[in-house]
Amino acid sequence: MNINNTMKLVFFIIGAGIVVSFVTIIQLNGLMNKVDEMAQVRYASYQTADELRQSSDDLTRLGRTYVVTGDDKYEKMYMDILAIRNGEKPRPVNYHTIYWDLVLNYGQKPKPDGKAISLDQRMKDLGFTEKEFDFLKQAQANSDGLVNMEVKAMNAVKGLYPDSGGNYTVRGEPDKQMAIELLHSSQYHQEKAKIMKPIESFFIALEERTSAQFDAAAASVKKTVLIGNISLVVVVVIAVLGYIITKRNVVNPIDRMASTLKQVDDNSDLTLRVDDTKNNEIGTIGSTVNKVIVSYSSTIEKINNVNHMISQI
Repeated sequence: MNINNTMKLVFFIIGAGIVVSFVTIIQLNGLMNKVDEMAQVRYASYQTADELRQSSDDLTRLGRTYVVTGDDKYEKMYMDILAIRNGEKPRPVNYHTIYWDLVLNYGQKPKPDGKAISLDQRMKDLGFTEKEFDFLKQAQANSDGLVNMEVKAMNAVKGLYPDSGGNYTVRGEPDKQMAIELLHSSQYHQEKAKIMKPIESFFIALEERTSAQFDAAAASVKKTVLIGNISLVVVVVIAVLGYIITKRNVVNPIDRMASTLKQVDDNSDLTLRVDDTKNNEIGTIGSTVNKVIVSYSSTIEKINNVNHMISQI
């Protein structure tokens, strides 16, 4: 292969390796963004499930406090929690952190209001699988069942009882003791456990799905890094080989040719010849230089012969 084609091949491989490395960097950047997005969704999913659990605990605390004290501020807070969960009132900013434990008087807002969005809609926006969504829907349905017990107890404190349609329109004597016993009964604890069981199942399902996603993403990252490393190694190897080939086939022959021509010039020795055995451009140049030397030597010889003849004449 001649020098021109050799250099084209070397630089083509180096260029291809650089392109592959560049594409690998872009892919890695995309994968890292994807992993970051997955981590954020995973965190938000945990927050959503935990918010359901926390709201259930807050409802329990406020419902029990109301039936014992009869202070309507606890009932109002109770209803606000339900309204926020159902998307009927604005959801406070960073609602997943401590909130209702900091509210000592009704109307206090430890954090500013955000936009109103139901817990159900947040589940849909996070892209839960059907299995995960069913777990949380079941937990929410069970929570609504517990809410019915709590509402019944709170209305009993006010002397309100359900009519045939389930609405609390029937007035009677307040039954505070019944309300307290209802919210501290074994049935109440059983209903509470019904909420937590599907939430636990959700956490397990979420962990399994996200772990599989992270494992797949990690495998893609490893594969991409491997491809990038291989391309870099190939570039380095080809660069070294290109240097060796260039030095052996171009630089060294030119150095030897320059040395020979310098001897011809310094010593006026026209019997010297450069190497013209290479089957490439250097061999062509050497052959041409040798022809020039031979022609120049022949010309000098003719001039000397003419001068000799002139001297004899």
